[in-house]
Amino acid sequence: MISLIGREGTIRHVSPAMADLLGRSSQEIVGSSFRRFIALRDRRYIAHAWAAATAPGASGGVLWVTLLTHDGHHTVSAIMNIAPIADRDEFMVIYETGNLQAEQSSALTSVITALSSTLSLSQVFDLILEQVKRVIPGENSAILLMRKGQIHLARGSGYELAALQAQINDWLTMPNIRKIHETCAPLLIDTLSETSNWIFLEGHERIRSWIGFPLMYKSRFCGVLEITSERPDAFTMADYSIGQLFAQQAAAAIRHAQLYRAARVRAQR
Repeated sequence: MISLIGREGTIRHVSPAMADLLGRSSQEIVGSSFRRFIALRDRRYIAHAWAAATAPGASGGVLWVTLLTHDGHHTVSAIMNIAPIADRDEFMVIYETGNLQAEQSSALTSVITALSSTLSLSQVFDLILEQVKRVIPGENSAILLMRKGQIHLARGSGYELAALQAQINDWLTMPNIRKIHETCAPLLIDTLSETSNWIFLEGHERIRSWIGFPLMYKSRFCGVLEITSERPDAFTMADYSIGQLFAQQAAAAIRHAQLYRAARVRAQR
């Protein structure tokens, strides 16, 4: 299901399949703002996310939305894949539906809710690691953040954190993390024993699969969200897609909590 949308948000073309999903004719849809077909509770989040994904120089993005269909009487969860069209002030948007299970949808909603809250940074870390388990199946997960040119372990779940921190000071020395930093793209490793993008750490020899996502905020690299499994080939391309969307929301939640903490520190001086 495809539509062409101008930078300002006006729908300029819609595929027949997309029109059928929305329960309207193409003539009714073209010329409208795409926000008209987004559930009210998502519109504030979508306004900011769309602006970031379509800003000059941005490479697009992936958004999670709840679409209103059939005159607003029904809703459907969907992923919006936004891609800029060269030399034109409009974007191709491909909608994917049916891939979001209720558990994944609930987890994404929890993280999005954190964006407008005053949660502490520690609470945001815990929320992300708690909810990512509902989105992507894995035994361990970690949040790695960039600070002063190095990447450090900020929080983990299922790991012996002290042991990991003793082994690695700067995670940029790890080839898998370095590759995500260089490309700003997710990385999925199906079988760790068959790749050069992995170094086995003491106490973690049982890990067989790994997937990592860049934490990007306003096109700026902030860190990595990683998930590991003791099963080979544990992760799929569906995990790749939904994880990228989850990481996008997680990065915004972390950055907002950092800004909130900085504001509180300034106010106490």
